[in-house]
Amino acid sequence: MTLARERLAAFGNAMLGLPRQLPQLALRSIKPNRALIEWCKETIASGHLPVVLCRIERLGDIVATTAVAGHLRQTHGPRARIAWVCAAEYVSLLAGNPDIDAVFVEPCLTTWMMVRRHLAPQTLIVELFLDSDRCCWTGLRVKQHKTGWSIHNYYCGGNSLLAAYSAAAGCPVPDLPPQLPRFTRQRAARLPAPAAAKPRVAVHFSSRDPARSWPIENARTFCHAALAAGCELIELGNERLVSAQPNPVACLPQGSEIASHVEALATVDCFVGVDSGFAHCANALEVPALVLLGAFRNFSGYFPYSGPHARGPLWRCLRSEGSLAQLTPGNVSAALLQLLAAGRLWEQGRGADYRAAVATDAPEHQPPFTQAVAKS
Repeated sequence: MTLARERLAAFGNAMLGLPRQLPQLALRSIKPNRALIEWCKETIASGHLPVVLCRIERLGDIVATTAVAGHLRQTHGPRARIAWVCAAEYVSLLAGNPDIDAVFVEPCLTTWMMVRRHLAPQTLIVELFLDSDRCCWTGLRVKQHKTGWSIHNYYCGGNSLLAAYSAAAGCPVPDLPPQLPRFTRQRAARLPAPAAAKPRVAVHFSSRDPARSWPIENARTFCHAALAAGCELIELGNERLVSAQPNPVACLPQGSEIASHVEALATVDCFVGVDSGFAHCANALEVPALVLLGAFRNFSGYFPYSGPHARGPLWRCLRSEGSLAQLTPGNVSAALLQLLAAGRLWEQGRGADYRAAVATDAPEHQPPFTQAVAKS
């Protein structure tokens, strides 16, 4: 699907759903988010600086930009009080983050624009949007000015999501890892698996962008091979690709909250999937990961992840220079077995052995983290 068709489809979906959202939009126009407005006033009255970060939707975008909160905390010091504005389904991801003092709910970008006008002028507003971002309810643009960052160039020059969004917000952030402290603590508290236990692997092969999804047939073939190799699989996300079939691939109940899927991800030995929100969660949790990347729009060799562990020894990227469908189940199965073996070496305190193995295993391991396996 071309970019123009993607944008047309998104606008059409917004228009179809708009009649259902009109009552809430009308109510918000009369009664904007009083809790956020009062929080800003009280913060100013206490002698502090209210900092309001806004990224409403998309799991991967929110997780990737959590590092902005920590950066602003360091930049402004103890004087700052930091709030985040997002849709209700993402609130639990930000809970327990020491760099975020409060989380407020706005259902869409249009309602955010309504409340933004009522915030005290002393408030530092950090909008993590590109110039091209539009409201999913109304199709309205968020920005009233141009930052130069749009859907056409945000991955150019090796930019990660964090780099692009923070630059568009006017506060460029260095290459910092995303933060999900609540779930990181859950992962740290898990019991180590016995040596003979089956590897537990989380999988996710669908994306909102069709070009970043792996074909269902490939996904199912890979899962059958992983099961035959002795792995236990759990499929993340509510869009079932492989667990709908009569096979022992586990999944969460339909309609489970995002937090439940991230909690499940925190318990696994590794993650295998496409470039989606759950890949960003694996990055934040430092879960060993195998991410599948293919050609995407006009971007060549894009890599959306930030943080040193995204490029560490337990992070691998299988890249197709053409369609993602050109990555075969055999490619992915072989890379998974290598990743699991690397994880076992690393957990046994033999990181040096692993690095030596990588250095002598070219071209399977192309520095620093990408393995190209298919060409257009």
